[in-house]
Amino acid sequence: NLNRQLLALHSTLGRKKTEVMRERLLDINPELALTVCDRFIHPSDAGEWLAAYTPDMLADCIDSIACKAALIAAAQARGIAVISAMGAGNRLDVSRARIRSLNQTSGCPLARELRRTLKAHGANLGYPVVYSDEPRRQPLPHQPVGGDVPGRARAVNGTISYLPALFGIMMAGHIIQTLLGETASAS
Repeated sequence: NLNRQLLALHSTLGRKKTEVMRERLLDINPELALTVCDRFIHPSDAGEWLAAYTPDMLADCIDSIACKAALIAAAQARGIAVISAMGAGNRLDVSRARIRSLNQTSGCPLARELRRTLKAHGANLGYPVVYSDEPRRQPLPHQPVGGDVPGRARAVNGTISYLPALFGIMMAGHIIQTLLGETASAS
């Protein structure tokens, strides 16, 4: 993640992102009221997590389809507004980033699989997502996961440094507009 995450530096390798982000935010504003949740959300406990934290709005950037769908469905069931980031891998063109309803996206395999999974959950597909309508470049072939990292063989989707940041900025703008009661375009 050194190429695309503000917190990822050689000096922070091996440290938890939550810990590093907490330090950064409190360094920016020492009076910040901050609740840090350092845990992996599993499909079986997404609703429990939301009940404990009750956010005003949920910004979803989870990569795992099962976890992503469970959290979105649980948030919708509790009336919590959601915006999700879709796949930025294998794309470069910033002018192709969009905010649309999930059911209006095309050309994004993550969005396609999320639609299928959310339908199975009975969730609403008409909520906003940030995605790119740029055709994807060909991913690398699946490769075994190396080292002590558990998991299955997977494709390594190259992600350019600026696109996840752009998706995050677009999500933040949408959240601010939503919390201010302004109409944020999702069409």
